[in-house]
Amino acid sequence: NGKIYHVISSTLVYGPILTIDGMDDFAFQPYGGRAYISPFSKSLPVLHPPVAPPALALAVGAGVEDGVHGYAIGFTNAAGTTIPGPIAEITVTTGNNQVELTEILTGGVEVTARTIYRTKAGNSQLFELATIADNSTTIFTDNAADDTLTNPAPAENTAVNGDVAVEKGVQN
Repeated sequence: NGKIYHVISSTLVYGPILTIDGMDDFAFQPYGGRAYISPFSKSLPVLHPPVAPPALALAVGAGVEDGVHGYAIGFTNAAGTTIPGPIAEITVTTGNNQVELTEILTGGVEVTARTIYRTKAGNSQLFELATIADNSTTIFTDNAADDTLTNPAPAENTAVNGDVAVEKGVQN
């Protein structure tokens, strides 16, 4: 749990002598009467979010409130969801209250779904709009009102890619 103890015997233990959040292992090297410790942790490689936003166009219809809206896409796999990728913006105007999303990026074989995120009119906070339950559909029509957007976009990437842990040094 990120703690190192100096164990003298089964009954004499000092410490913890060092605590580093996130550390789950360390390397130890004695040299010149001193102990050098290199903390590191293991983690699975993360699945990266899409590198480009969808293309956006206005469409005749009702639903989306007038104003500026931002759209982004996140990838999903069995382990979780990425943070949203880059945001594209469009200004919705009266009478053109639907937004056509095209060129929605697909991911690699590990991607099982994509989540579309949208801001409310004049706001910068992304909310979950819809999930495309495949990795092939590249178009979507948005006609959802702002008050239906209640689930904020994730702030942390929970999607991992693969099952081989990678060792890395603990920051700071």
